[in-house]
Amino acid sequence: MGLFATKETIRLFINEDKITEEEVSREFIEVLSALPYKYQLEYSKEMSKSIVYGKKDSVQLKPEAFDVDKKLLLKVIVSLTAYDDDGELITLDQKDINMGTINDLNSKVITSLVEYLKKRYGLTAEAKEEVDELGE
Repeated sequence: MGLFATKETIRLFINEDKITEEEVSREFIEVLSALPYKYQLEYSKEMSKSIVYGKKDSVQLKPEAFDVDKKLLLKVIVSLTAYDDDGELITLDQKDINMGTINDLNSKVITSLVEYLKKRYGLTAEAKEEVDELGE
């Protein structure tokens, strides 16, 4: 891991609605391998606006929280390579990917992709606990 987040990317493949770095098909999503801090900050700020704290330490997410995850995908997806409706393998570059493209993806794929990337980028509660343990 370098000091600066680079434009280096990794390819993520879909295997039965699960995300893997192992090449299992010709379809893949290319994402930034490291999350720049400015994206982490933006994500954290937007996500904190989507959290509602209730009584007795209960926490609920507003529906907008899912849009925050999709906005993160727009920032980190570099390209998508998939089969179109005619069976042709096509590649969409980042400039061609928009919220409509994200919304058209299979919901299980989006859920798996968001979970995978949150772990990879250290945006999960698990990752935060690991960092806290290292600091003790």
